[in-house]
Amino acid sequence: MIYLLEQGFDRKITANFSELTALMGLAGILLFGFLGDKFPKRYLLAIAVVIQTLSIVILMTAGSIPQLYLYMFISGFGSGTVPLILAIRADYFGRKSFATITVVMGLFSGIISVSFPALRGWVLDTTGSNPVFFLLSMLIGFISAVMFLFAEPPESPQKASAELNLRPE
Repeated sequence: MIYLLEQGFDRKITANFSELTALMGLAGILLFGFLGDKFPKRYLLAIAVVIQTLSIVILMTAGSIPQLYLYMFISGFGSGTVPLILAIRADYFGRKSFATITVVMGLFSGIISVSFPALRGWVLDTTGSNPVFFLLSMLIGFISAVMFLFAEPPESPQKASAELNLRPE
């Protein structure tokens, strides 16, 4: 929001920015949620993260309201990560550890969410440039997408113990 105000956007537009982005994200959530039942979730998750990451380019260059709406739509469309993350969590860890994994992921997510505004401020104070922060955010997004591509489900404890018992001594 601060960035949009610094770019000269009206306070009324910036006040509704996050709500409109979330509303526009419903299409991505519905589409990726449906696709997650048909295709490999980790690949879809990587695609959704790349969509969100690329939307930052639009935000960086937005100089008009239509460009801002385009950013909101594309970034929101990348919100398809929400159902995919929940589904992958269930697929990879099952019911037994679902709550624990949810808490751990929520803890990291919360720390990152709280840290990003401070990181933006530090980068802006250090470099005097918002694009440096946006490029850093994009780098993090692309690294995350690549990591999702290679994320394999953990080996189940039952399979690991069965393999140990089947090995000849």
